[in-house]
Amino acid sequence: MTTDEAIDNLLSQFIHDSDDIRITDPHLAENVAFERLEREYYKHGNLTIGYDFDSTVHNYHKVPGATHERVIALLRDLRSIGCKCVCWTCYPDLTYVLEYCKIHDIPCDAVNSDGIQLPWASRKPFFSALLDDRAGLSEVFLDLSLLVYKVKMAKEDENRTDPGPDNRASEGEQWGEVQLAQGIGGMPGIGTRIEPVSPEA
Repeated sequence: MTTDEAIDNLLSQFIHDSDDIRITDPHLAENVAFERLEREYYKHGNLTIGYDFDSTVHNYHKVPGATHERVIALLRDLRSIGCKCVCWTCYPDLTYVLEYCKIHDIPCDAVNSDGIQLPWASRKPFFSALLDDRAGLSEVFLDLSLLVYKVKMAKEDENRTDPGPDNRASEGEQWGEVQLAQGIGGMPGIGTRIEPVSPEA
């Protein structure tokens, strides 16, 4: 059996079992991941988005032509609708990670830290969604892109009916306190402050 045939068989079985899946494995059902993101965004007014560094926003393996520009643009869009963006990485030089994000205008509220205060101690990273080349990057990218689109369209509709001043921070003001903490597996963290930087700088 070829790979394509195996995929077709799996998809056929998945579709055939779709009604049962909603009961036995509800988070495997179609569109459930997006619907959950949308519901939580409107409940809290924001989401915490985790993202990997190497091969997600940084060309660690020096792949010719790989700029990761679409993922980076999505992170900027997510920041524009109020989401927090947290980088989770095994990269040994966290100062380099911060400088790279600063130079390339990649939103970064924290590195190897939850970015929010949890009421309990946990080694599991906290995020509403994770952009990671080893964790279904394309599917999460599409879900988050759809969320951004729907939120922006809803805000445009509101502005047409109730125009008013836009008080959102500009992209160039996104850099304030950047939180670094002890990472998973004992990875050291460092504390620093990155000053606001203009995207044109």
